[in-house]
Order: sequence, then structure tokens, then C-alpha cells
Amino acid sequence: MAAFWDGPHEEGWQSLSARLEEQTKYFWAINSVSNAIGSALTTDELLSVALERTVEVLAAVSGTVYVPAADGSWQVTAAHNAPPGAFTMMVNASEPTLRLALESDGPVTRSERLDEPSRFVSPAYKDFGVQCWAGVPITALGTVAGVLFIASREYNAFSRAQLELLRVIAQLTGLALSNTMVHKMALARVDTQLQRRVAELEAILASISDGLVICDNQGTVARVNEAAIRLLALPKAKIIGQSMLSDRWNRRPPDAIGESVDGPLRKTILQGEECVNCPIEVEIAGRPRILNVSASPIRESAEQYAGTVIVLRDITEERNTEMLKEEFLSILSHELRAPLTVISGYAQILRRKLSKRELDNEIEYADLIKEQATRMSSMVGDLVESSRLESGMQTIEKEETNLGELVEGVVKRMRAEQRHSATKHELQLSIEVGLPEIQVDKRRIDQVLTNLISNAIRYSPDGGRIRVAVKRDAQSAQHNRGGSKTATGHSPSLLVLVTDQGVGIPPDERAHIFDRAFRGKRAQAISMQGLGLGLYICKIAVEAHDGKIGVTEGPKGVGTTFWFTLPLPPTSRTS
Repeated sequence: MAAFWDGPHEEGWQSLSARLEEQTKYFWAINSVSNAIGSALTTDELLSVALERTVEVLAAVSGTVYVPAADGSWQVTAAHNAPPGAFTMMVNASEPTLRLALESDGPVTRSERLDEPSRFVSPAYKDFGVQCWAGVPITALGTVAGVLFIASREYNAFSRAQLELLRVIAQLTGLALSNTMVHKMALARVDTQLQRRVAELEAILASISDGLVICDNQGTVARVNEAAIRLLALPKAKIIGQSMLSDRWNRRPPDAIGESVDGPLRKTILQGEECVNCPIEVEIAGRPRILNVSASPIRESAEQYAGTVIVLRDITEERNTEMLKEEFLSILSHELRAPLTVISGYAQILRRKLSKRELDNEIEYADLIKEQATRMSSMVGDLVESSRLESGMQTIEKEETNLGELVEGVVKRMRAEQRHSATKHELQLSIEVGLPEIQVDKRRIDQVLTNLISNAIRYSPDGGRIRVAVKRDAQSAQHNRGGSKTATGHSPSLLVLVTDQGVGIPPDERAHIFDRAFRGKRAQAISMQGLGLGLYICKIAVEAHDGKIGVTEGPKGVGTTFWFTLPLPPTSRTS
């Protein structure tokens, strides 16, 4: 039995096999060009790769790609095996070869024998043995972005199928070129936006009056604003590149209050700990200056830092002023308290002598002298104390303390004083059982309690009950089981309350009651004397312990309740 390709069918099979082989080459060529141009990163690289593969798959001898120039001419941007000087060739759109390619809807080809006059093949290419060329426009984003030419030494070298393949290659190249152009335009937009953001950042940095320094995660200065340049009295070039980890930027002033720890910036840069209002001593222009430093890490993640933002402010003059103020207050305190002590002492002696003569009116005058001297001494003490606390010149010396016992001691002392007072007040004390010990400055908290209870007595001129209570803060106890800060802002803490049955505080005055030198209308109405510093001192002292202080209306709208909280140490928060 004969095979189906024998006899008359053999010619048809061979023809089909030839067409399949041609189609296979066709698709291989397209795939080869597509893969090549797909890996190109730039426009020039894309055109160069496309040309090289086109010359290869179409068996051409050379090729060039022309692109439009800004002046309207066309210049070679890619050449493969072209005659010498191809890259310097520039032509205009009226050149016959280029015009034919630009005016055609697809590939165009021309042939010209070597001995014929040069109409479509330039002498340079004829010298190279070229007798046939084919060209096709490359369209990208709706415009002609270039023209691809290939050349052959054979006459009528390119078949219709090869020209169709050239058209497909041009389309693929145009599509890839469009993507590259879109990507480039997108990058240009991003770059424009980035430049605008950088300009905005530079404007913000320039507008900040404090010195601003930005350093990398190694502590090396990368950027500074003009205020920092003026502050440090150095050229920008000498500031950039400095290490903020050096000793120069980490020396605390000798009179620094609080923990005497060097290296506040080192902690921020190396450990990510924020530094707020840390004074450092730096030599600037040959003179020692005190700079107030605040530093915050720039976080990339919870554990990684991209750098640090540092704000510098020269507080040398402020520090000098504070020292002069402290010296003045010390002199004032000594010069006023000394005579007041003498007056108070002589008033007591005078009272004893008057008592022997039973001169009641005169005894009352002596008591008034002593009372006013004591009041004046207390006012001087408040003035000095508030100024020192406000300026940070007083330290907080914390120690393990049983808050219940501390409060009980103050209440006992106040009860003893009440026994000799004209107005009788009943001091009641309530202490929750099992309270943990906390870290506080006993003297400061004693002062706070004394001020609050004294105020309760003074502003309850008709006597009555004054309740003092110590307990866990109910809100923090309710919301904290793991020792962390809650969404309502309550940290685990102990709460102290002082409630009286006095004249009360109007709602519109409660927001200002802890302001320096504030005295309410009711205090003035009942001729209550004072400088308005007691509650201000209480606020500073409580906040120095990271606590909070406030005031509310008393039970059933009668009197006032002052309260303050003191945070529990971490080891006590879960007990």
C-alpha cells in the first residue's frame, strides 16, 4: 500500500512543509525580537536591540534607526554593521529614502544596482555593496518616533513575507517604546512631585526658627537648616558629616538638674529613646554655650531607625537669667525670712508677758502679729518654691513610700493644728487596705497634701467635715490588667482625694484654678489672703511625678473635691 504522500500528493506535502517551516521561522523571529526588546531598559537600548535582531532574522547586511531631532532633522540613534560614519549622518524629512518610509502606511522597499545612478541608495552604502533596502516607520503613542532601515547586498532581497515580518517587528518595537515613554513620563511626574516635596521641606526647614539637624542612623549629620548654621556659627560644609555621637554633642552642663547622665543624643541615635529638653554644653565660636536639645528617632519599623531629627535652641541667656533669678530669690528669702522670724519670736515672748498681766486685748494683738508674720513667711516660701520648681532648679528625690502612712501622718499633724484653731473642722481619713508602695518624693507629696487640706480648711470658714481618702484609681484599675496605658489615658495609679464642705469653686474658674497667681472671685469675696501659688505648686509637684491633678464639685453639689494621682511602679501594676 502506497503512502499518502507518494505519487501526486508528494508535491503538495512538500509545499505544505515549506510553508510550515516558513511560519515556524516567522514566529521564532517575532518571539526572538519580542524577548529582546522586552528586556531593554532604556529607549536607546530598546531601538538598538530591535535593530540588531531585525537584521539577524531577515538576513540583512546592515541596519540603522533614525529618530527626529529637536531642530526638525533626523539623526541616526542606532546602527548595526553600518558604513563608517553612520552615527554622524543627519538628514531632513525631504530626503528621498526617508520621505518614502515616512509617507508609507507600512514597510517600503527599493532596489538599485551598483552601476545605476544613486536615487534611493546612497553612494556610501553602494560602496558597501548594498543594492536593496527596506524601511518602516515606528509609531509610539500615536506619533512617528523613528524609522527602521535594513539593507541587503542582494537585488530585490526582501520578499512580501519578510516585509510583513518587518511590519510586525516595527509594531512590537513601537508598543515597547510606548511603554518606555509612558514609564519615563510617569517617572518624570514622580520626580517633579518629589522635587516639589523637597522644595516644600526645604521651605519648612528654612522657616523653623530653632536649629534643626537631621542625621542618618549612624549619627552622621545629613541636613541642617539655616537656623542651625547661624546657631553653630559654622559653614554648612563643616556641619554636614559631623558625628552627633561625639563627646562634643553629649556633654551635660555642670549645673544640670536631675540625673547627671552624659550622652542624651547617643541614647536617641543608638537606642531610639526620645530626648526632650535635654541641656548640653557646646563650645561655639570659642565660648561655652548651653543648648536645649530635643531629639526623636525616624522609625522605619518598630526596631529599625532611618535616622534622627534633632532640634537645637540656645538657652545660655535663659540659663544665666534663671541663675540670677535664683540668686535673687535666695537673697530675698533670707532677707525677708530673717526679720519675720525675729518678729514671730518676739511676738511669742510678748504674748507670754501679756498673759501674766491678763491683758486680753493686747494678747490678741500679739497673736495677730505672730499669725501675720507666719503668713508672710509662708508666702515668701511659696514664692521661692514656685520659682524654683518652675525653673527646674529643684530635684525630685524619689524613694519607696507607703502612701497611706504618709497621708495619715499629714492628717494627724493637721488635726493637732486644728485643736488650737478658732474654727473647728472634722478631719476624716479613709485608706484602702493593701495598697502597694510607690516611688515618690516624700517632702513634695507632704507639701501637696498640706496645701490641699489647708485650702479645704481656709475655704470652709464655717467648719464642717473634710474627708481625705487614699485608694486605687478606679478608672485605671478597671481598664488595666496588664499594666499598660489604656485608651482613656489612665495608667495604673493611686488616687488621693480631699473633699470639703466649703464655698466651692464656680465651673468657669476650675480650668484656671491651678494657674500661677490665680485667685477666684469667692476667695476675694471672703477676703482670703494669699498669692495664689499654693495650687500652682501642687500642680508642678504632682506632674513632676508623672501624675495628674484636678478638681471637681463636691458630693451633692456641696463644697469641692481636689484629687491627684500618682503612677504605680511597673512591678506593682499587676499585683
